[in-house]
Amino acid sequence: MRTPGYPAFLVPILWLTDSEWAISPIQAVVSLLAVAATALVGWRLFGRTAGLLAGAVVAVDPLQFLSGGTIMTESLETVVLTAIVAVGAMVFALRRPTQVPAAAMVALGVLAGVATMVRPTFWLYPIVLLALLAVRFRSLGWRPLAFRLLAFALPVVVVVGGWQLRNHSTVGSWDVAGIADITTPSGASDVRRS
Repeated sequence: MRTPGYPAFLVPILWLTDSEWAISPIQAVVSLLAVAATALVGWRLFGRTAGLLAGAVVAVDPLQFLSGGTIMTESLETVVLTAIVAVGAMVFALRRPTQVPAAAMVALGVLAGVATMVRPTFWLYPIVLLALLAVRFRSLGWRPLAFRLLAFALPVVVVVGGWQLRNHSTVGSWDVAGIADITTPSGASDVRRS
């Protein structure tokens, strides 16, 4: 029903601490990490004031603030999205297209796939990034463009497509997550009947 990103975050906590009570304080630390990472990335991209303002906005965001100590994906997803912004800034703003290493493209693809696995509502996010990358590298010619787009897309296809293949072979559905089948009114009635 759910993508494995957030449960994969919880498993080591439970394995190391052998306590469900440890999840909440560790989740709160991740929430603080999300605020700090946002402030740092904003600081590096736009200056100290903008970074502190961005960190403050994330800190008082209702979902981030209220879910910091609860078992929800918001904090982890914010950390992953902040990492995407940091790597994306290197790709889009801080270097000329010819200087962007293939490793940055692969890292961006891995992070986009991980974001989708943490929170499946981001399954369109890699497509948006692919379009932005195509615009960014269009001046290089078709071979370097194709190489960079492939370096980004391959990890996304492996991570997200691999999960979809697993779902298809396990439950007969190509959906990234089946949680909508439970949360929608028609899906809920199907679950109650079974």
